[in-house]
Amino acid sequence: MPTLAPTTTEEKTWEGAYSYSAVGDACELVPADAMAFFIPGPPDKQESEAEPPDSYGGGELSCDSSYGLTGPAPNQAVTAHDLTVEFADKLTNSSSRFDSAGQSLGKTGDDSGAVQGVGSAAFSSVDFYSDGRIVYYTLISWDSNAFVKIFVLAGADAPLTRARVDAIVGPQVQHALDALRR
Repeated sequence: MPTLAPTTTEEKTWEGAYSYSAVGDACELVPADAMAFFIPGPPDKQESEAEPPDSYGGGELSCDSSYGLTGPAPNQAVTAHDLTVEFADKLTNSSSRFDSAGQSLGKTGDDSGAVQGVGSAAFSSVDFYSDGRIVYYTLISWDSNAFVKIFVLAGADAPLTRARVDAIVGPQVQHALDALRR
């Protein structure tokens, strides 16, 4: 019976169209004007985290941004913008993770649904407070081997809709994907 020689290279199923090492800092993935619709100026604080690829996965990048209490909405809470990118198996983990996250988001929120034109697929969910002037919003998207999630907590001087926030945040997800493309 023939014996198989051990392989010296591991198959990295998380490799695909997007690269963990395409940026030096996850906060480079967030456009400078990401929250300009909601609040003027740069964030008060940004924290970047990186989990490099290892033998179990393709790694993760995240950038959490927080803004002061000033903003157009009355009694506005702290405004936040959090971006996470995971690099996973392009055929299984990304789409499975997207489906699970989409189903979870679809069960919560005041309004949720598909977002067109972002990655291979995208889905968002929003909870409205203060007559629609404050939103807790999440958009998830996957394409090839990248799973992107953006969470926004923000307020506006007029009631918001999910479609309006999709139009603001969707291009930010596409910006991150474009920056990570190999």
